[in-house]
Amino acid sequence: MVFTAIFEGVYRTLTHQKRYAAINIVGLALGVAVFVVMALIVRYQLSYNQYYPEMSDVYRADEAFRMMGNAPFEAKMTSFVGAPFLKQDFAGISDVVRVWDGRDMTLRQGGDVQGENGVIADPNIFSFFKVPVIAGDRARALERADAVAIPASIARKYFGTEQALGRVLTDEKTGTAYTVTLVYADPPPNTDVKFGIIRAATRSTGGDEMTQWGVMSGELYVRIPDAQAVAEIQSGLDDYPLRHRGELTAEMIRLYLGKTAPKLVPFEGLHFYDATIGQGGEDQRLVYILGFIGIAALAISYVNYINLATARVGERAREVAMRKVLGVTRGALIRQFIAEAVGLSLVAGFLGLALAEVSLRFVNAQGGWQIAFDLWFVVPVAFGVAALAGMLAGVYPAFVLSGYRAASVLASSKMPSGGRLAGRLRNGLVVAQFTFATGLAICALIMGQQAAYVQSLAQKANPDEIVVVYQPKTGGEAALQQAFASVPGAVAVGRSNLWPHHRNINRTYERKGVSGQKLLSVGYVSPEYQAIYGIKILAGRWFDPARAMDFVGANKEDTEEGDARMGENVVISAQAARMLGFTRPEEAVGQVIHENDENADLLVSGVTTDIRLSGPSQALQGIILFGLHTTHPQSDDMEWQVRVHGVTAVQARERVQDAWRHVRPNDAFNPVLVSDIQSKEYRESDNLSRIFGVGAGVSILIACLGLFGLSVFTLARRAHEIGIRKVLGAAQKDIFALLGREFLGPVILASAVAWPLSFVVMWRWLAGFNERVGLGAMPFVLVTALALIIAGGTVLVQAKRASRQPPAAALHR
Repeated sequence: MVFTAIFEGVYRTLTHQKRYAAINIVGLALGVAVFVVMALIVRYQLSYNQYYPEMSDVYRADEAFRMMGNAPFEAKMTSFVGAPFLKQDFAGISDVVRVWDGRDMTLRQGGDVQGENGVIADPNIFSFFKVPVIAGDRARALERADAVAIPASIARKYFGTEQALGRVLTDEKTGTAYTVTLVYADPPPNTDVKFGIIRAATRSTGGDEMTQWGVMSGELYVRIPDAQAVAEIQSGLDDYPLRHRGELTAEMIRLYLGKTAPKLVPFEGLHFYDATIGQGGEDQRLVYILGFIGIAALAISYVNYINLATARVGERAREVAMRKVLGVTRGALIRQFIAEAVGLSLVAGFLGLALAEVSLRFVNAQGGWQIAFDLWFVVPVAFGVAALAGMLAGVYPAFVLSGYRAASVLASSKMPSGGRLAGRLRNGLVVAQFTFATGLAICALIMGQQAAYVQSLAQKANPDEIVVVYQPKTGGEAALQQAFASVPGAVAVGRSNLWPHHRNINRTYERKGVSGQKLLSVGYVSPEYQAIYGIKILAGRWFDPARAMDFVGANKEDTEEGDARMGENVVISAQAARMLGFTRPEEAVGQVIHENDENADLLVSGVTTDIRLSGPSQALQGIILFGLHTTHPQSDDMEWQVRVHGVTAVQARERVQDAWRHVRPNDAFNPVLVSDIQSKEYRESDNLSRIFGVGAGVSILIACLGLFGLSVFTLARRAHEIGIRKVLGAAQKDIFALLGREFLGPVILASAVAWPLSFVVMWRWLAGFNERVGLGAMPFVLVTALALIIAGGTVLVQAKRASRQPPAAALHR
């Protein structure tokens, strides 16, 4: 009986008060949809790296550089000089594992060779990272030098089954055959630490990273069961390079590395921590901000739902009075009205769930995420928040309506309005709505400005596509250059170890005759590098193939990369010039700088504009460029870079791949698209502004829906008043002014509250960027003006209809 009455009440609202029901349901559904999507994003981000169990006592040992006269910076890769001594020096460390990154394998599948991601690791890696094992013995998987552990996806790709134990994979690059001793499950998308194909470390594994601090080739993980011991161990690591010097003397460590030392970082916080040091991950502020958007949008929809529900109280006063006369108790009325409000809100929850599922596709595409629409999570969340809205919206009307005296209501010719208090409550809720919506819109606009600005920092020559191709071995450079140059649309072909988000050589320099060492990045570039990235010369000149001294170190037979000679010409970036003490680029040209690592004097022949290879949150790095002939047989990180004009990324990749296979049919083609690098590097600020903008737009839409509903309600209640005013001579403009003050006043007040709040939030957010826009007045003024226009237009339609209505019709009601 009770459920029948509730169903009838919901049905009556949906069929007899269609406009009210539509506004309420759509507004709440939009809020629920935004909240559910943002909740999924937050849940996805906070669950990063939880794929690996029992990691609460595991720490990554980063390399933290603290050199006098230079800004401190940190890398997640580290040298392994001190790794063999950690367990014996620190009783609190129970286990250590080294992982050499980027040790990929070249495998043949059918007639093609392909590069597969991989690492080399200590045999105990599976005791650290307890990944689900499909086949094999985790304790003994990497005991043999020819053993290899592979993920299930590789097993299926090359063997057609996950049961691949004992099968053989041959590295086409080295000719080495490896036996599969373990197959493990592929990690989920929200995992930062991924290994690919894992080979066993042996006594011969490693190079300079085993003997020289500052040479980084992989990641080091330690297990510390007692959390109280972490601080003591970290203190002991602060002077670890001096305790285990390797090939460096104590004087060299103090001179070149300063107080550089390992830094322990909890594994469970790596995803957000890596973003703070510019090593991947996601900025934790992103999670908080997106979570705030969800809460704000839901709050606005709540306000809208509650406001319209309270405004509509008087319309059911006669119904309640008649039911009281017929004997219905107040408690029964309260339960019914609350249940009806909840029932209507659950309809909105269902619609919001559908909107969330559709919206998640857009969010995944924008954020580069793979968030699943988990029904076990979203259904309780969506219906739970919707039901709460119904409870909040139903309580006040239920108690007010059930408290009316039947006789006074039936004797009155007018419906009760709730009095001045109810009107103030509604205005206060409107102010709250538009404060949230206006604040979000201001933040979204500023984020959009910042996203556009950081995109302009990218070193990409739009609209061309730049393809970086890894060269696995030396030989055939002239043939490769000719093949790449013949690619349709190719405008520049060169080689370098520098491209966006990739630089791995740092050395200390000082201005000749001026004390003070600076740590600068080192890059080797062929003359075409300038055309590939559109680099401009501020002073001096670029590398000239006709000048031998521009290529002294690289042109000598048997010269190792980095061997600088007396008088060699170099080109430096503007940031490097500033760091070395030159106030203007012109001052640096012709000056001598000293490279401490190689004890060599170098002549500056040119200064370029700043070259940004890192993300917008990291400090701009000074760069020293050395000349390298395009066909010089140097393969160590000197990769081909081809700029193709006027094509898509897919087309550029396919064209360069065809040229590669023509010359190197037996070598894997491993390209990197600069657009992909930059989309990942700059995606955070761009996509945050997009998602934030959508959330702000939806919030304003919800607020305007509520304002429209209130305007309909208010004009209906004030029809008599407007009719009397017109009889007394009020013109149409007077009616507009009257209603404009009532409805636009709260919007103006909301803007006054939103401005300082938005300013503080954006000031703190922008502080996280090394390069950022200024906080000008334009976003604040523009959003407020837009809010007033939208709110004014929302009310204008109803006000115009009311002002045109004949006074007799209004007074006749």
